[in-house]
Amino acid sequence: MNTRTPMATKNGNSLFKRFGLDHSGAAAVEFAILIPLLLCMYFGSMEVMQAIETNRKLNRTTAQIADLVSQNMNLDKAGIDAIMQIAQASMMPYDRSTPDVKITAVKMSNDAVPTSTVLWKRNRVNGAFSSAGSSNTAVAVPATFREKGQVVIMVETTLPYNLMMTWDGQHASSYGVAGFFNGIPMKKTYYFRPRVGGTVNCSDC
Repeated sequence: MNTRTPMATKNGNSLFKRFGLDHSGAAAVEFAILIPLLLCMYFGSMEVMQAIETNRKLNRTTAQIADLVSQNMNLDKAGIDAIMQIAQASMMPYDRSTPDVKITAVKMSNDAVPTSTVLWKRNRVNGAFSSAGSSNTAVAVPATFREKGQVVIMVETTLPYNLMMTWDGQHASSYGVAGFFNGIPMKKTYYFRPRVGGTVNCSDC
Protein backbone atom coordinates (compact mmCIF):
# COMPACT_ATOMS: atom_id res chain seq x y z
CA MET A 1 0.00 0.00 0.00
CA ASN A 2 1.28 3.43 -0.93
CA THR A 3 1.20 5.65 2.21
CA ARG A 4 3.06 8.62 0.83
CA THR A 5 1.42 11.97 1.53
CA PRO A 6 0.67 13.92 -1.63
CA MET A 7 3.00 16.84 -2.25
CA ALA A 8 0.11 19.33 -2.48
CA THR A 9 -1.07 18.37 1.02
CA LYS A 10 2.42 18.80 2.46
CA ASN A 11 2.82 22.18 0.83
CA GLY A 12 -0.62 23.25 2.10
CA ASN A 13 0.12 22.22 5.68
CA SER A 14 3.46 23.97 5.55
CA LEU A 15 1.87 27.13 4.24
CA PHE A 16 -0.71 27.25 7.01
CA LYS A 17 1.97 26.53 9.59
CA ARG A 18 4.13 29.38 8.37
CA PHE A 19 1.09 31.67 8.30
CA GLY A 20 0.28 30.82 11.91
CA LEU A 21 3.81 31.50 13.06
CA ASP A 22 4.23 34.73 11.08
CA HIS A 23 3.46 37.79 13.23
CA SER A 24 4.64 40.43 10.81
CA GLY A 25 1.95 43.07 10.21
CA ALA A 26 0.07 42.19 13.40
CA ALA A 27 0.44 45.74 14.72
CA ALA A 28 -1.02 47.16 11.51
CA VAL A 29 -4.03 44.85 11.76
CA GLU A 30 -4.59 45.75 15.41
CA PHE A 31 -4.32 49.46 14.57
CA ALA A 32 -6.85 49.10 11.76
CA ILE A 33 -9.27 47.43 14.17
CA LEU A 34 -8.79 50.01 16.94
CA ILE A 35 -8.63 53.26 14.93
CA PRO A 36 -12.43 53.55 14.39
CA LEU A 37 -13.01 53.15 18.13
CA LEU A 38 -10.28 55.66 18.97
CA LEU A 39 -11.69 58.19 16.52
CA CYS A 40 -15.19 57.77 17.94
CA MET A 41 -13.85 58.34 21.46
CA TYR A 42 -11.89 61.41 20.36
CA PHE A 43 -14.69 63.12 18.45
CA GLY A 44 -17.26 62.04 21.02
CA SER A 45 -15.33 63.57 23.92
CA MET A 46 -14.83 66.74 21.86
CA GLU A 47 -18.58 67.01 21.22
CA VAL A 48 -19.37 66.43 24.91
CA MET A 49 -17.00 69.20 25.99
CA GLN A 50 -18.46 71.57 23.38
CA ALA A 51 -22.00 70.78 24.55
CA ILE A 52 -21.10 71.34 28.23
CA GLU A 53 -19.47 74.69 27.46
CA THR A 54 -22.42 75.79 25.32
CA ASN A 55 -24.84 74.84 28.09
CA ARG A 56 -22.82 76.93 30.55
CA LYS A 57 -22.86 79.89 28.19
CA LEU A 58 -26.63 79.61 27.81
CA ASN A 59 -26.96 79.60 31.60
CA ARG A 60 -24.82 82.73 31.94
CA THR A 61 -26.62 84.47 29.08
CA THR A 62 -30.04 83.85 30.65
CA ALA A 63 -28.85 85.26 33.98
CA GLN A 64 -27.33 88.33 32.26
CA ILE A 65 -30.55 89.14 30.42
CA ALA A 66 -32.67 88.76 33.56
CA ASP A 67 -30.23 90.92 35.52
CA LEU A 68 -30.21 93.72 32.91
CA VAL A 69 -34.01 93.82 32.64
CA SER A 70 -34.44 93.87 36.42
CA GLN A 71 -32.19 96.96 36.72
CA ASN A 72 -34.73 99.14 34.87
CA MET A 73 -37.98 100.63 36.09
CA ASN A 74 -39.20 101.65 32.63
CA LEU A 75 -38.45 100.00 29.30
CA ASP A 76 -39.90 99.88 25.81
CA LYS A 77 -39.80 97.31 23.02
CA ALA A 78 -36.62 98.72 21.51
CA GLY A 79 -34.78 98.59 24.82
CA ILE A 80 -35.89 95.03 25.58
CA ASP A 81 -35.02 93.88 22.06
CA ALA A 82 -31.53 95.37 22.45
CA ILE A 83 -31.05 93.41 25.67
CA MET A 84 -32.19 90.19 23.99
CA GLN A 85 -29.55 90.70 21.28
CA ILE A 86 -26.98 89.88 23.95
CA ALA A 87 -27.96 86.23 23.67
CA GLN A 88 -26.45 85.81 20.21
CA ALA A 89 -23.19 87.58 21.07
CA SER A 90 -22.77 85.80 24.41
CA MET A 91 -23.00 82.36 22.82
CA MET A 92 -20.05 82.97 20.46
CA PRO A 93 -18.07 81.24 19.10
CA TYR A 94 -20.99 78.79 19.01
CA ASP A 95 -23.03 79.86 15.98
CA ARG A 96 -24.66 76.65 14.73
CA SER A 97 -28.09 77.71 16.04
CA THR A 98 -29.64 80.79 17.64
CA PRO A 99 -31.16 80.86 21.14
CA ASP A 100 -34.79 81.86 21.53
CA VAL A 101 -35.48 84.30 24.37
CA LYS A 102 -38.73 84.98 26.20
CA ILE A 103 -38.92 87.76 28.80
CA THR A 104 -42.02 87.91 30.98
CA ALA A 105 -42.86 90.37 33.72
CA VAL A 106 -45.05 88.50 36.20
CA LYS A 107 -47.33 90.38 38.63
CA MET A 108 -48.42 88.85 41.94
CA SER A 109 -51.88 89.59 43.25
CA ASN A 110 -52.61 90.98 46.71
CA ASP A 111 -54.63 87.92 47.71
CA ALA A 112 -53.84 85.90 50.82
CA VAL A 113 -52.54 83.26 48.45
CA PRO A 114 -51.06 85.36 45.61
CA THR A 115 -51.77 84.37 42.04
CA SER A 116 -49.29 85.18 39.29
CA THR A 117 -50.31 86.71 35.96
CA VAL A 118 -48.49 88.18 32.97
CA LEU A 119 -47.87 91.95 33.24
CA TRP A 120 -46.10 92.14 29.85
CA LYS A 121 -44.14 89.82 27.61
CA ARG A 122 -41.52 90.15 24.88
CA ASN A 123 -40.10 87.31 22.76
CA ARG A 124 -37.33 86.68 20.28
CA VAL A 125 -38.12 83.41 18.49
CA ASN A 126 -36.34 82.29 15.33
CA GLY A 127 -34.80 85.75 15.09
CA ALA A 128 -38.17 87.56 15.07
CA PHE A 129 -39.30 89.88 17.86
CA SER A 130 -42.88 89.86 19.11
CA SER A 131 -45.06 90.51 22.14
CA ALA A 132 -46.94 87.23 21.80
CA GLY A 133 -48.71 86.24 24.99
CA SER A 134 -51.71 88.02 26.46
CA SER A 135 -51.39 90.08 29.61
CA ASN A 136 -53.30 89.00 32.72
CA THR A 137 -52.97 85.34 31.76
CA ALA A 138 -51.89 82.96 34.50
CA VAL A 139 -48.27 81.88 34.62
CA ALA A 140 -46.49 79.56 37.02
CA VAL A 141 -43.57 80.79 39.14
CA PRO A 142 -41.75 79.14 42.06
CA ALA A 143 -43.38 79.54 45.46
CA THR A 144 -40.38 81.48 46.80
CA PHE A 145 -41.23 84.36 44.42
CA ARG A 146 -44.95 84.55 45.23
CA GLU A 147 -45.12 87.60 47.45
CA LYS A 148 -48.14 89.91 47.56
CA GLY A 149 -48.06 92.71 45.00
CA GLN A 150 -44.54 91.88 43.81
CA VAL A 151 -43.27 91.76 40.22
CA VAL A 152 -40.87 89.08 39.04
CA ILE A 153 -38.89 89.07 35.81
CA MET A 154 -38.86 85.62 34.24
CA VAL A 155 -36.40 84.93 31.41
CA GLU A 156 -36.57 81.69 29.44
CA THR A 157 -34.00 80.68 26.83
CA THR A 158 -34.01 77.63 24.58
CA LEU A 159 -31.30 76.46 22.21
CA PRO A 160 -31.35 73.49 19.79
CA TYR A 161 -27.73 72.35 20.06
CA ASN A 162 -26.26 71.11 16.77
CA LEU A 163 -23.26 68.81 16.74
CA MET A 164 -20.01 70.21 15.40
CA MET A 165 -19.34 67.02 13.40
CA THR A 166 -22.45 67.52 11.28
CA TRP A 167 -21.96 71.22 10.59
CA ASP A 168 -20.80 72.27 7.12
CA GLY A 169 -20.50 75.97 7.89
CA GLN A 170 -24.06 76.91 6.93
CA HIS A 171 -26.42 74.23 8.16
CA ALA A 172 -26.49 70.94 10.02
CA SER A 173 -26.67 67.67 8.14
CA SER A 174 -29.53 65.33 8.96
CA TYR A 175 -27.75 62.26 7.60
CA GLY A 176 -26.08 59.47 9.53
CA VAL A 177 -26.13 58.59 13.21
CA ALA A 178 -24.64 61.94 14.25
CA GLY A 179 -27.37 63.80 12.37
CA PHE A 180 -29.95 61.95 14.46
CA PHE A 181 -28.65 63.73 17.57
CA ASN A 182 -28.84 67.23 16.09
CA GLY A 183 -31.11 69.77 17.71
CA ILE A 184 -30.45 68.62 21.29
CA PRO A 185 -32.72 70.90 23.38
CA MET A 186 -31.10 73.11 26.02
CA LYS A 187 -33.36 75.25 28.19
CA LYS A 188 -32.73 77.69 31.04
CA THR A 189 -35.10 79.77 33.19
CA TYR A 190 -34.15 82.56 35.59
CA TYR A 191 -36.29 84.65 37.96
CA PHE A 192 -35.14 88.07 39.15
CA ARG A 193 -36.85 90.63 41.37
CA PRO A 194 -36.67 94.28 40.24
CA ARG A 195 -33.47 95.95 41.45
CA VAL A 196 -34.87 99.53 41.32
CA GLY A 197 -38.36 100.08 42.71
CA GLY A 198 -40.96 97.37 42.87
CA THR A 199 -41.74 96.86 39.20
CA VAL A 200 -40.40 96.93 35.63
CA ASN A 201 -42.75 98.57 33.16
CA CYS A 202 -42.82 98.26 29.38
CA SER A 203 -44.51 101.26 27.77
CA ASP A 204 -45.45 99.66 24.45
CA CYS A 205 -45.31 95.89 24.94
